[in-house]
Amino acid sequence: MVMYTVGNLPSEQPGNHHIDSKMVMNTENHRWLLETGKFSDFLIDCQGRRTAVHKIILCAHSQYFVNLFDSGLEVRWVVVPRTLPYSHGRGDPQRFFGEREASLADDQVQEAKNGEVAFSDVDPEAMKHLLDYFYRGTAEWAAPLDDISLHADVWILAERLQATGAMMEVETRLLSHLKIMPKKQLVADRKLLTNVFSHPAIAQSALGRIVSEAAWYVSARPYKYPEPAKTVRAAALESVGLADAMLDWSSDYAGVGENYFADNIAALSSDCGASDPLPKLLRSKSDKLLRLSGPASPAESRPGTRARPNKLLPVPFLRSLYLNEIRTQLISPKLTKPRSPGA
Repeated sequence: MVMYTVGNLPSEQPGNHHIDSKMVMNTENHRWLLETGKFSDFLIDCQGRRTAVHKIILCAHSQYFVNLFDSGLEVRWVVVPRTLPYSHGRGDPQRFFGEREASLADDQVQEAKNGEVAFSDVDPEAMKHLLDYFYRGTAEWAAPLDDISLHADVWILAERLQATGAMMEVETRLLSHLKIMPKKQLVADRKLLTNVFSHPAIAQSALGRIVSEAAWYVSARPYKYPEPAKTVRAAALESVGLADAMLDWSSDYAGVGENYFADNIAALSSDCGASDPLPKLLRSKSDKLLRLSGPASPAESRPGTRARPNKLLPVPFLRSLYLNEIRTQLISPKLTKPRSPGA
């Protein structure tokens, strides 16, 4: 009896033990299955782009597909309207991309042919790169690192399909990539910032923190990144979530407690004619921040220690945010409302 191991498969011709180059798995790279469609037993349709896939690989990465195939029902597909009655105070509803369906069988689920699922609201490029992650094995993921918006789209789709490994891969990649100072300006993209901070799950995730930190860094350096800083500031004035996250980072970068934070912005209250002083609206949140680089060092943990005591808060940017709050009543209700994880 002849035994074959994975990566050493023969060609389909009887008696021919020559290995078909298209079927060879290099370092557990399974992309050839996706590229050739060989042995596929399922189809994914994204806005008309059909891809032959394999249930075993989908189930290895996505709990959504596990539930789908375990349901005992005909394979179904979902059409979910992404425009929800939610507005960031601008009058126009914001689109929420990638909310996770609570059930496979609800009012918005329509039966389709066995062996196929269709996503009419999913970007084909996001699905393409998510599938590449599924099939890459141990090889390098093909998603271009500089395309932060694509990574965010993949994260949102992965969250929808309950593909936790892909979500963590996106976060790990961008955490490393955006540590490079010149790369931080890549987040100055209105589409990216809108997608991230209009979607509750990603806004509260590690990826949301990574993007908002880079946005803060760029906005605080208009002399170095004039156009990116302008883009980020404009986005912050339209998005409560982004503005809130950037204010978190402002206090963290200052490395101070509530008193220092309040001292730097208290003067804005009288200047803007506010009924309540700004320190009551914007509290220091440095003790609540996620530490992306691990636990605090002993020096940072000692009471009264200031991590970065010599950095001043960028008062002009805070002034612009506060003026926006006074005139439009948008920011203060959101900033003073306690946030719960995963909300």
